[in-house]
Amino acid sequence: MTQTLAKRQTFQDVFGNTRVFLQTVLALDERDVLAGVEICQKAYADGVFLMDPSTDPSRILAIQKTAAERFPGFWIGINCIGWETPRAIMEVPIEVSGLWCHEWGFGDPFWPEIPKQLKKLREQRTDWSGLCFGGMSLSGGVGEIAMRANLAKAHMDVITLDVHDRSRSLPLPLSVAIARQGSVEFALAVADVTLDDGPGNVHYFIKTADCFIGHDSILRHDPKRVGEIVRLVHAE
Repeated sequence: MTQTLAKRQTFQDVFGNTRVFLQTVLALDERDVLAGVEICQKAYADGVFLMDPSTDPSRILAIQKTAAERFPGFWIGINCIGWETPRAIMEVPIEVSGLWCHEWGFGDPFWPEIPKQLKKLREQRTDWSGLCFGGMSLSGGVGEIAMRANLAKAHMDVITLDVHDRSRSLPLPLSVAIARQGSVEFALAVADVTLDDGPGNVHYFIKTADCFIGHDSILRHDPKRVGEIVRLVHAE
């Protein structure tokens, strides 16, 4: 059987040059997921990441397929937090818009071997044109973060920084700013942002990041805040 070649897309190809907000939706129950996606779409979010912490991807893939059929044209990716990254890259269906892989090896003691292996797997998926959001550790000092961000550009489509990264030694806004300087003109996402008081507040990164991924608690506890963050992000 001949494999169909898919054109690799960049973040700008998909979303243009505007700042983007993607809300995380906990994918434990299909009805709740569809309701959550509808809230995000009506709030003018740019898309969602479905998240299921289980190690069996069959449920989240089935829910993603249903959601994509229910909301055609709306960007719906998968957070593979419970799914090993190599397997996720090789098995993600071609219809899935994006894959958020937390473990990309940048910061792992065995790097750069892990990123090289994942890059090779990604390049083998010539049939999939979705975006790879790859996690990058904020551990180390200024030079380490900048070097890591510069290298990460060649291994993923969107460098993704987690505001709850406990490995960092520098203040979070400074760490993100350093990663930005090391990845100029490359897509940078800040994950698990909220409007709550604390280091994860979206205001700290509004001038720095291209993409903001909302913490799943926003939708569960105060869905109106999805619209508030969308307006804040799109106003910049």
